[in-house]
Formats: sequence, structure tokens, C-alpha cells
Amino acid sequence: MSALFKSHSVDSESSFLRIKVKSATFAQSGSEEDCKSVLSELESLNDLSLTQLYQVVLFTTRMILRKGKNKESIEIRCYKIMQNVFNNIKLSKMEIFEDVFNMLCLYLQPIGNKPGEIINKSEELKMEITTTLMSLIKCSQQELHLSIYSPKFLPALGHAVCILIALAGKELSRGLILCSINALRTITWVDNTDEKILQKLSHLLSSFLPGISNCLLRIAKADNKLGEAIISSSVQLLGDLIALVLSDKYTTFQCDETNELLINRTEEWYQNTSFKIKYCIDAVLKIIAPNQWRVRYSLLCFSEKLLINCRTTLKKCIPALIQIIAISSYDDYEKIKIRARENIDLIKKTFPDIDLLLEENLFEFCKSLLSFVNASNDEKNLSTLKLLRANLELLNSKLESVFLSTSHLNRLLQGLFHLLKFNCSSLSYLEVKNFDIPLTDNELHIYRGRRKYDFVNFTDNAILLEIIQCSKLLGRYSNFQMLSDFLLEFILNSEIHRKEALFILNNAILGSDKNSEDIYIKLLEEYSNAELIDINTSQNFIFPKSDNSWDLLPINKQTSNIVNFQALNNNVIQVCLILEGLANLSEVLKEKFKLHLMTILYLVLEKIGNDNYLVSEEAFHVLQDISKNCSYTSVAHLLSDNMDYLMNSISIKLRHLSTFPNSPSILRVALTYGDERMIEFVDDIMLKILDSLDNCEAEEMNLEFLKVLHAFVGSIIKWKTLDVIETEKEEIKKEEDIDLVDCLLKYHQEQENERKRLEEELNNSDEISSDEEPESNPNLESEDREVTKDIKLVEQVGLRCVHLLSKGNPRVRLLALETCNNVFKCLKNHQNILLPLIHKIWPPYCERFNDKEAPVALRAMQILQTMVAVSKDFTQQRLKTNVIPKIRTFLEKQAQLSRLASINSFKYTNACKYLLNILKSLGKLCKNAQIVGMNLNHLIYCALPYLSCHQPEIVQIAAKELYADFARCDEDQVWLFLHDLLVNNSSDDEYRNCALDIAKILNIYF
Repeated sequence: MSALFKSHSVDSESSFLRIKVKSATFAQSGSEEDCKSVLSELESLNDLSLTQLYQVVLFTTRMILRKGKNKESIEIRCYKIMQNVFNNIKLSKMEIFEDVFNMLCLYLQPIGNKPGEIINKSEELKMEITTTLMSLIKCSQQELHLSIYSPKFLPALGHAVCILIALAGKELSRGLILCSINALRTITWVDNTDEKILQKLSHLLSSFLPGISNCLLRIAKADNKLGEAIISSSVQLLGDLIALVLSDKYTTFQCDETNELLINRTEEWYQNTSFKIKYCIDAVLKIIAPNQWRVRYSLLCFSEKLLINCRTTLKKCIPALIQIIAISSYDDYEKIKIRARENIDLIKKTFPDIDLLLEENLFEFCKSLLSFVNASNDEKNLSTLKLLRANLELLNSKLESVFLSTSHLNRLLQGLFHLLKFNCSSLSYLEVKNFDIPLTDNELHIYRGRRKYDFVNFTDNAILLEIIQCSKLLGRYSNFQMLSDFLLEFILNSEIHRKEALFILNNAILGSDKNSEDIYIKLLEEYSNAELIDINTSQNFIFPKSDNSWDLLPINKQTSNIVNFQALNNNVIQVCLILEGLANLSEVLKEKFKLHLMTILYLVLEKIGNDNYLVSEEAFHVLQDISKNCSYTSVAHLLSDNMDYLMNSISIKLRHLSTFPNSPSILRVALTYGDERMIEFVDDIMLKILDSLDNCEAEEMNLEFLKVLHAFVGSIIKWKTLDVIETEKEEIKKEEDIDLVDCLLKYHQEQENERKRLEEELNNSDEISSDEEPESNPNLESEDREVTKDIKLVEQVGLRCVHLLSKGNPRVRLLALETCNNVFKCLKNHQNILLPLIHKIWPPYCERFNDKEAPVALRAMQILQTMVAVSKDFTQQRLKTNVIPKIRTFLEKQAQLSRLASINSFKYTNACKYLLNILKSLGKLCKNAQIVGMNLNHLIYCALPYLSCHQPEIVQIAAKELYADFARCDEDQVWLFLHDLLVNNSSDDEYRNCALDIAKILNIYF
């Protein structure tokens, strides 16, 4: 043991000599190299040696620093040397502490500087001095702390606190600000656990509480760009300092020593301080940053600490502190949410009068909500709504008594109305029209709370979700009958707040007690009120007669009633909200809602047929919800089970079309979404529709009736699950599976058929007249089968289309073509009905290829594919005589126009769409109609200009696909065409690239 002590003594002596020599050298030279040498020597010493030698090092560094006129780099190293010393020793001498402490403070704020004016040096140097000050305080022993935190040392301590406050409040460097806050935490020693020192600190720091709290509050309220580390540190220190100074445990403690700088903590002082701290807490409430979870967690800890330690001294602040915890209970971050809810449970147990405090708080909140919403942004509004939601949740069953005061309920709702103000100035509600595209049960079943509205006073969807939750809580905990009556007053009598009241009432319904059946029935009656829901939701313009044959088809009906678009937007939103309310009522009533289906079902189907897509979509979702809530498996099941009285209502109203003009659209919707069980109900009513169509001269009603016929035929196809016409891909696949022998046999057969066909053409050169009757086909008799009522009705629909194809309204012509397309598919297996019908339809149908409205001509060309596929050989000769020449003429004329067209704009024109449709369908058409020989050869060369490199790229691509289709009709002719183009005319580069691409697709090599 003596040997070990002797060895250590020798090491200490040698270390002392080395440090002494290097320190002396550094003191004389003041060079950076000698400073580095001293620092490296210190780092090699152990703690025991350094404890014995630190005074030598401190003396040298203090001497160098007091000289002044040193380089900043040397001063920075000197402070690092001091930090190294303080981090490894325990200081017990007050003289050394006081000397170093004052030196550091005077260096940061020299004598002669104004209060709060910091030395104009680099941020790095100021940070090192601040860090050295923290190290000095931390290395002090317990006995030394009793002297530091005494009234005698209070002036020096106050000077240091003022300097750190100035650094934290005025500096721009984040690192220096954070370092200053940490230094304030160290110098105030709020983390101490010794009760004697904490008592002295509680009294001593009372003098510094105003200055420190103001500084920390300014930092906490500063721009979020400071970073969450700085803001959370300032909030934590503020909470710890207030909890220490105003702790209930130390209210009776007074220091034995007297000093004029010490605060006399009387009862009046506590009251005044509590009043000021309340403003501080209210300011802290507003700094909840949604994207900074550490700040929110610090705020929760802040509230928790003050509630635990300062219940008596901060009694007036308890509601505000509870609000912070309540808001945190709905935080997105799980750790914050769990801790906040644990605190709420504790609060309910330890605060017996918490309900009274919350009620008073909610009254004050209701008074100021409207003015606060007016002056806030999205972030503050979200915080306010979270606070409202927290108060409603905490009061729960007591909420009913709170809102017996209608004035407070009115103020609360007025604030929510103002925040929830709908934006009716956008065209987005009207720009999407309902193009009668049916939805399905599996489609577009979106979450009911989805946002599809625009609001004036906020854009953050989280605000909308908070309003929804607050509305549900109002419905759950308040007097629902009084709330619903109060909101109905706004709905029925206030056009300004009608939509907002509807929105809140809809969500209150979902939150309410499910036993309020009488109230729900009353609401159903009000929601189905015609004055609320039967309002105009689409602007109908007069159909323009355009001189430009390629303009898009207008889709509006004739009327002279022009309505302001903002009023229409308002109506669209109002109808959607009422429909949402009906869905919510079905959700709370469940099976009992079936009793009201006779009233509601007709209304919802009427809205599904609405011209506005938003209304139509919302109504369909409502129908889905009703089906689900009433235990139906699907919308079709719901309609089928209620079809008897639904059809009876439609039938009665069809007799009074002038009074009920929407009845055809309701039938159309029922047909679209029903199932095959509807067939037995629709026979009579479809006959009425056909008779009404025959006797109606108004084009508007013709269109409505035709929509019903189109829906009927489409439904028959769906219900009967007819075979779909084989697609071209399936045909190609089958052809690929045929072996080489079959290919040769097929080729031989095709050549033989072509030879016979040519002989027939020579013998029969007369064209088929338009009134020619279809040739008798012996196979038709063999195909004769029992024809059902629905097929007979489809035939009648097809016969009506013969006349409608020539109507002046292009929308009627277009819909008639669509209906014909469905009729052809439906009658595919009834050739004895189909072929005579095609014969009658053919003359007006052929005229549609030359229709002055491009969409009509385009659709006529598309439907030709279906007609050829279902009629087999019946339309072949007609196709060659009436259609192919028109296609050739169009291709020849359009080639020059598309060649000269602007590439960017041409692809958006109807002419381009029509051309592309012909190029993509002509090859398949030729194959289905078995067009070969000279007719095919003419088409092959007619399409040549579209292979030009001067054509738009999309046209070239379609042309290459066309030649690939031609090859499936007659590969030899395409081979000869490519050989002539690539070999015989090798100098012509205009078509070469496209021709090579076609050859590559067909695996042809020259």
C-alpha cells in the first residue's frame, strides 16, 4: 500500500512539474501551440492528479484571459481548458468560484455596457463561455451551493441570470440559444432534489421569475423555425421554475437572512403572481405545434407538473392547465395520448369540483369562440376545436345541464357555423355532369366522412374531422331533442346557416342515443320536405346550333330559366347534405327504417337520376347505406323487395308527366340497379313508355323516354347474362393454336370462296335497293324458338329507334345508336327477329356515317362492329355497297388534312378521334365481313398516306395496327404491298420506317 501511495506521489510530482513548466511557458508566450500543449497534458491526467493541480491551470488561463488582446482561437482554447478542469474536479473554495464566476460574467457583459448588451464577439466564443459557466456551477460541492444560493450572492447570481436571458432572447444561433436555456436551467438548479436547497431556491428565485418566464415565453411563442429542441426546452424550464417558486410545499418558507433584493412572498404577492401566470399559461396554450410532438409532450409535462405542485397557489389556472391535458388526450402521438388520459383519470379523482370549473370554462369559451375563429388561422382553429372537443368529452353527462342555456348553445353553434361556412363560389360543383354511367355496389363506396366540399374559412381536413367529432359529442351528451329542434329552426328559417346546421345535425344524429326513435321520425319527415330537397341543382341552357360540325355535343336541355351558379352550388350542397342525413337516419334506425322506405326510396332514386354528378353519386351511396342498414344484401335486393309499390308509384306519376317530369328517370334508375326479378313488374310500364314515346312530340321527353328504353335493354343483357361477342384477341389466340396443315387447308378454302364470290359479283352487278326485303334464310326457321315477353319488348324498342335515328336533336340520335347497339347484342340468339330489324334500321343508320355531328358519326362507326358480328353474313353485301365506299372517301380526304394538322392540337379534335376509330376498327371489320380481293386491296392502298412520316405519330401507330389486321384477312396482299413499297420503291423514304415496322410485326423479311 505504501509502495502504491509512493508511486502515485511520484506521478503527481512529475505531473505537477510538467504542468507547471508548460503553464509558465504558455503564460509567457501566450501562443496557440503552448495552449494546445497544456490542453493535451490535462487530458492525459487522471482525476486525482487534476484535483491537486487545477489551481495552477486556472491561474494560468485566468492570467491569459485578463491580459486581453488575445486571438479568439486562444481564448476559446482557454475556456476549453477550464471546462476540462471543471468537468473532472469538485470545487470547494468559494473564493475561486466567485472569482471565476465574476470573470465569466464580466467577459460576456463588460463594465460600461448597457444592461442586456452582450459582448460583440463570435457565437462560438460566447457559447464556450456559457458552457464554462455551466461546468463551473455543476462542479461545485454541496456546501458551496449553500453559499451560492444565499441572499449575499444574489446580486452576482442576478447578473448572470440577466446575461443568460439576453443571450437566449437576442442571439440568432440555435446552438447558442439552446446553450443559454440549458445554462439557465443549471444556474436556477430546478433539478435539485435536496429539500433544504429547494426551499431556499423557491424563495430566492422568486426575484428572477418575471424576467426568466417572460424570456422563455417569448422563445416558446417564437417562429417554429427555431426548432422543437429549443421550444420544448424553454417550456420544460418554464414549468419547472413556476412549479418550484409557487409550490404549495414552500408557501410558508421565508429565508432567515434579510436582503432588499429578496421578494416578500405575502398572500397578496401569490395572488398577483397567480394572475400573471394565468396569462402566461393562456399564451402557452396557443403554441401547440401540430408537427412537433416533443413540444406537445413538453406542454403536457408542463401542465402535469403545475397541477401536482401548485393546486393552491395557481387555483385560477387549473381550468387552463386541464385544457392542455384534455387537448393532449386526442393527440396523434400515442405516448402523449396515453399519458394525458392517465392524467385525466387522476384529475377526476383528485379534483372534486372539476365539473364546475369545466362548466365555467365552457361558458367563457362559448362567449369568445366566434371572435377567436374570426382572427385565427388553420393551426389555431384546429387547436381551438381540440379544446372544445376535450371540454365536451370531459363534461360528458353534465353537458345536458350546461346547454339548457340556449344563449350559450346559440353562441357555440354560431361559432361553428362561421368556421364551417361552405364555399359556394366555385364552379367545381357544376362542372361535372351525370352522363348516366351506372355505379355498382362494389364501386365508389367511400367512407361517409370523406371530404367533397370546399370551405371558406379553412383548408385543413383535420379541422373538418374535429367539427364532426364535436357534433357527435353534442348529439351524445346534450339534450338531443332540444339540439335537434334548435338546429331545425336554422334549417327551416335561415338560408344563411341552413347548410352548416344540416352538417352539424347529420353528425349529431350519428352520436345520439339510438333510442330517440320519435325524434328520428320527425327528422325524416323534415328531411323529405319537398321545399328542402326538390330544388334546382343544374343549369339548363338552350341547345346551340353550331355551324362547326366537329364541335362537342352540348348536353343541356332547353329552358329559359337561368339561375345564378352560386345559388346552384348552394342547392347542390344542400341536397347532398340532406341525402347524407337520410343515410345517417337509416344507420340509427336500422330495421325500423323499412317502415319509411315507401316515402324515402322514391326520393333517393329521383336524386340518383339527377343531372348533377355529385348529387347522383351521393344518392347512390345513400341507397347503398340504406340497403346495408336494412339488412338487404345489395341495392338490387332492396329494389326487388320494394318493386311492387315503387312501380305502382311510377306508373301513377307517368300519367301526370307535367306534374312529375322526373318519373321516367326514376324508372331508368330502378332498371339500371335492379335484378332479373324486376322483369315481371316492368312489362306493363314499358308498354306505357313505348306508347308515350309514340305520342310525344317534345324532343326533351323523347330523350327521357329513350333513356328509359336504353336502360331497359341494357338491363335485359345483364339479367339474361347473354354471351358476350367474341373479342378479336380471342380470335387471334385461336388462330395461333391452329397447326400448319390447318393453315394450308384454310388458305385453300379461302381462295376457293374468293373465286366463287368473284363469279357471283360478275353475275349479280345490281346494287341492293334500300327497300329490299331480307333474303329468305332456311336456317331462320330452324332457329325459331319461343320468344319471351322481354325479347318482344326489346324488338319494339329497336323498331322505335328506326325513327329516332333521324331526329333533329343529336343527343337523341346518339342515344338511339347506343340503344341499337344493346338491342343487337340482346337479339344475337334470335336471328329471325334480329335480321328483319337490321333491315329496317339500315337506311337511317347509314345516314349517320355522314352526320354533321362528329360524335354521332364516330359512334355509328363503333356500333358497326357489333352489327357485323351479330348478323353474320347478312350485312356483308350491304357493307361493301354502302359503308366501305364512304370509308374510302373519308380516308382519302382526311389524309391531307391530318398531314397538315398541328401535332399538339390535332389529337384533341373530334376529327382525329373519328379517324383513329376507323383505322383501329377497319381491319377487324374486314375480317368479320370477310372482305378480300379487290375490295381489300383498295383499302390497303387507300390507307397508305397514313404511313407517311409527316403524319402525327398517333395516326402512324394506328395505321400500322390497321395493316396488321389486314394481314389477318389476306396476308399475301399485305406481303405484296410491303414488297412493292420496300423493294420496288426503295428510294421513297416517306413510308419506309412505318413499312419496316409492319414487316417486323408480321415477321416478314425481304
